[in-house]
Amino acid sequence: MNNLEQSDELGVKSRPPRFLFVLIILTWCNTGLTITSSLFTLLMGKPSVEEIKQSKVVLATSMNQMLEIKMYYLASLMQKIQYLTDAMYANFTGFHLVSLSVAAIGSLAALFMFQGKRLGFHLYIVYSLVYLAQTYLFVNPAFVPTEMLVINAFFAFIFILMYSRNLTFLK
Repeated sequence: MNNLEQSDELGVKSRPPRFLFVLIILTWCNTGLTITSSLFTLLMGKPSVEEIKQSKVVLATSMNQMLEIKMYYLASLMQKIQYLTDAMYANFTGFHLVSLSVAAIGSLAALFMFQGKRLGFHLYIVYSLVYLAQTYLFVNPAFVPTEMLVINAFFAFIFILMYSRNLTFLK
């Protein structure tokens, strides 16, 4: 029997389809990097006041350069990024714990789909929505760049569509 089919004659599940396997690996790479970076950042701790001040100076210099060459859009985007960074530093532990938790949900969803459980697909949808919303727990929506939301929503939608192509394998 073809290894891309759902089960053999005895009802034993075969390997997931190749496309589903690739999506799962991509999800694990993304969530694994997020988990690793969140854990590493939590272990290293919040940057010192001096380090934060230095990064603000660098960003302010870049914003001024953008304004001088009349790139107002990029200067505005940099200002919003500064607000995001300030909110992240103000809620350092909470921000990274939420990020860690959301990534764990995504990783668990991929594991369930690897095991052939349809619950994994539904959990992946929840992960995608929570991933889009997690920034709003710490930042005023007016300061979140729309581009960031649109790009993240686009990729979440594309991955949900690609995962949905494999629902016949999931039980």
